[in-house]
Amino acid sequence: MPRQQGMGGGAFGFVKVRVMSIGDTHALTLDDNGSQYDVPLAMRTGGAGHPRVGQTWILTKVAGKWTFTTLIDKRKAPVITAPRDGADPLTVQILDVLLYYGLVEEEGRSQGRRGGQNHG
Repeated sequence: MPRQQGMGGGAFGFVKVRVMSIGDTHALTLDDNGSQYDVPLAMRTGGAGHPRVGQTWILTKVAGKWTFTTLIDKRKAPVITAPRDGADPLTVQILDVLLYYGLVEEEGRSQGRRGGQNHG
């Protein structure tokens, strides 16, 4: 099976893929036609999150290389309902990171806001 390393495939400049494996610097993805794409993990446009195995993404070309652009995921993030009051600093910091990457939502928090710190 041929591997695409930033060139070829996606005649329209984008392609829908499924993440098959993740290495230190690249993710191996597979499109619906069976073509594989080695996608650099360091380049993600538009603040796209970190890809995970099993996810479906839209790749687009940036500077001649395929990059993760849009996550296609119909599942909603789990909602955290426990209050922060009294939580130890490490727990709050972990929650902030999970919120920032969109891996959880905090009950009562606007879905449009990202990040664990309120700057307003």
